[in-house]
Amino acid sequence: MLGSAEYDPVKVGLVAEAPDQTTGAYSDDGYFILRTSTPGNSNVGHEFSNTKSSGVIGPALDTDQRKALIEFLKSM
Repeated sequence: MLGSAEYDPVKVGLVAEAPDQTTGAYSDDGYFILRTSTPGNSNVGHEFSNTKSSGVIGPALDTDQRKALIEFLKSM
C-alpha cells in the first residue's frame, strides 16, 4: 500500500507514515495498493554486479561507494 506522495529529502523517498497506532493496520482509504502481480509492477529490484549478465544494470558498489552515491543524489 502506498500512502503519501510527499518526498522526504532526508530519507530520499516518500514520506512514510505509521499505520493506525491502535491496530497497526492500514485502511483502504487514501492508499494506493501496488499489486506486484500486475505486469510492470514487479518488486524484484535491479541487479548490480561486476559480472555481465542478463538483468545487470550496473557495477557492484561497496558500502562507502553506495553511501557516497546516495549523498551525491541527495545534493541534486
